[in-house]
Amino acid sequence: MTVPAEWYTIYETDYDGYTVTEIGMAKPLSQRSEVVTNPDGTHRVEPSKWSDELYVTVTWLINKYTSLSIDSASFNHVRTHLTKYL
Repeated sequence: MTVPAEWYTIYETDYDGYTVTEIGMAKPLSQRSEVVTNPDGTHRVEPSKWSDELYVTVTWLINKYTSLSIDSASFNHVRTHLTKYL
């Protein structure tokens, strides 16, 4: 399922020279409720059907928020810098 865009903010943070793209949310997805319209036109609030687990593809982030391309050379370069965190 796609999270509605108004529920999150995309921003960049510099961590000691490493700029990362982050996703921020005002409240966890599991705490979101939904207003549903009944057949008679009245409304009711339904509890959240969302889990707090969020999966985002790196390809989507790169294509949507940068002018960079995805290639094996750049990913291999980054991989060498991430090995110390594994």
